Amino acid sequence: MAFNNDRPWQSTMLLEQALIQAKVPFDIIFDDNLRDLSKYRVLVLADQECLGDEQLELIRKFVQRGGGLVATEHSSLYTEWRRRKRDFGLKGLLQVEAPPWRGADGPEELLKLAPVRHQVGSGRVAYLPEVRPAIEKPPAAPMTSEYWKLPLNWKEFVSAVKWAANGNLSLEVTAPITLAAELMEQKQVGKLLVHLINYNAERNPVVSNIEVNLRAPEGRRAEQVFLLSPDEARAQPLTFTQKEQRVLVHIPHLKTYSLLVVRLGR
Repeated sequence: MAFNNDRPWQSTMLLEQALIQAKVPFDIIFDDNLRDLSKYRVLVLADQECLGDEQLELIRKFVQRGGGLVATEHSSLYTEWRRRKRDFGLKGLLQVEAPPWRGADGPEELLKLAPVRHQVGSGRVAYLPEVRPAIEKPPAAPMTSEYWKLPLNWKEFVSAVKWAANGNLSLEVTAPITLAAELMEQKQVGKLLVHLINYNAERNPVVSNIEVNLRAPEGRRAEQVFLLSPDEARAQPLTFTQKEQRVLVHIPHLKTYSLLVVRLGR
């Protein structure tokens, strides 16, 4: 991304914002992390133009082993030194053709096509031709908070991520987009923690009927679920159900901040 700090940065930041507000857990990873993607369900390439041959091969192997891939715009169209290729390096996965080369004097064209989804072996691949900003940023302008808003097609992107994950995300939360969630695991003490923050507390002081669906580690079952909050005098025990690895919890209401705690057993 150091070669082009314009659109790739914009697309990355906007898609991160979409994942945050859609409450989809994610990590920001670097090229060395591509060597071991075993703990991830989906890899997102947000206009990641510059990818070398080794990186491309690692991504192909991830998908062949059953991983999901969501790529946007010009991902894989350049080498790691930002030399333009004739076609996408991941064309075999994306199954779309690159836009025609118009020279180095102007920006790359965006493909005029609908989002693409298809199965590749045991993996799933989705391609989105554009991350559509809510507020257009002038070329080369800094990506400041003025432009850092949910993209217009954020639902389309989140839907593609969930599809690529084959319905097996580690956390899904049904709540307004102004409520954020962060999943953590305390392996040594056998707990799953979900931090829940209502960023719209001033206008909406109580969020009601929140549904939390999270995946328990293999071979573990939920034994107790409760809610901790500085907004409440004491811990609130919650009812829950578990189907295979999925733990389903209903939270009646949340004010500003609460911590959902799931104690795990064998």
